[in-house]
Amino acid sequence: MFGISDLRVFDDCPLGRELASIAAGTKPWPESKARRHHYVPRFQLAKFTKDGENLFQLHTGTGQPRKTSPTDAAFKKDLYIYPDQDGGRVNVLEGIFATVENHAADSLRRLLADGEVSAGDRATISLFLALQWSRTPGALKRAERLASDVLSSQVAADLEDGRTFSKLRDRLKAEGDVATDAAAETLRRETIQKFRDGKLEVVDPTGGNTMGLLVEFAADTATLMFSAMEWTLVRSAEPAFVISDRGCAGFDPTPQHPWSSHAPFSSPNAETSFPLSANACLILRPGDPVIEAADADRDTVEGLNLRTYGWAEKLIYGSGQDLVVRIRKAAKRRPKLVVKPKPHRYVFLLERDPEDDRLARHHVAKGWDPYMIHQDPAGGLIQMDYMVVREDGTAVEVALKADELVRRRARKAAGLPPDSSIDPPGAMSNEVIEPGSILPTTRKAFRERGW
Repeated sequence: MFGISDLRVFDDCPLGRELASIAAGTKPWPESKARRHHYVPRFQLAKFTKDGENLFQLHTGTGQPRKTSPTDAAFKKDLYIYPDQDGGRVNVLEGIFATVENHAADSLRRLLADGEVSAGDRATISLFLALQWSRTPGALKRAERLASDVLSSQVAADLEDGRTFSKLRDRLKAEGDVATDAAAETLRRETIQKFRDGKLEVVDPTGGNTMGLLVEFAADTATLMFSAMEWTLVRSAEPAFVISDRGCAGFDPTPQHPWSSHAPFSSPNAETSFPLSANACLILRPGDPVIEAADADRDTVEGLNLRTYGWAEKLIYGSGQDLVVRIRKAAKRRPKLVVKPKPHRYVFLLERDPEDDRLARHHVAKGWDPYMIHQDPAGGLIQMDYMVVREDGTAVEVALKADELVRRRARKAAGLPPDSSIDPPGAMSNEVIEPGSILPTTRKAFRERGW
């Protein structure tokens, strides 16, 4: 068993020392010349072949199978190339991923051979798995969608808030802006309406900022995978496991809310599976940091393969055409086992007004909990009203409704008229991303990174 104090292993293992040397400048950044960026590593795909070369894929949409190879599968040209501050293009991220893969390949080889790992290998594998969760095009696209929701709601709410807009106008005037206050006010109202109508949103044009956040928070997730998850290495006597173009799958039989996503820590019963080879799959669950090995019968293998199938963006890969075709047939025969990923939801928490239970009644009518339990700064648990983006409305709609409701409640608590132009201190909502996500939990986190 590995304890929290053992997190220093991340610095002491060979991968940690190499990454530390790069960060300290004693070793150069691993700039890669590769243009084919594999979001599922080639060495991993090769473990799902019989000879290291012949890999069979199946398109989950069309059902079309064909032969391919680890070199030609699960890649996208220049996927991890992003602009630098000088306007150039750098390939450092691909080099970092390659560095992690080089170390992880040895650690995974020992895990598959022995069924157990050292603390250093566990740390290395944890980082490898956490990156795999977040580095695929599909994961990046979903994270960009969530980031757009967060940032669009942030900008719209700031424009709607007269005090915030006044501060912005004062700064622009000091910088030489010559637009009249009337013109600025017209532009403000028009912009807010465009946000409301869905004609305007804030996006990450290159994806680089979002990928940077994903990598940053993958490091945090890795420490939890290392210290707060039990690992089970499930083995099959025959080459029966497949892998997808996501490289992992999540399943949570007891989600906290009907709209909750499947994520590594979405509930105490969440399971995250990482197929490691045609004969082995690693399952992670929240719990004590132990590792066990178990033999899998055919039904268990099929169940894990159907999760892999459901989480595939488009393709699954296996050691034979008959295998991938058989899994598609099983998916049609047992559709309830085909778990599909659900997007993380952005949630606004609002201090309750005991005399206003409209939100609670609205949620109960939808089969949801009336309130969400939140930990206050003192460590106590309190009930809070909440609004869920893309369930209770668009990001902008929810942000504006939440901010206005919070202001009205704060004025009421302060003894002011509901339509007063005075907002008491602290009149703002608290935004979170549901538990289990590896993304930052408040709009403040995005502001701190200059978004």
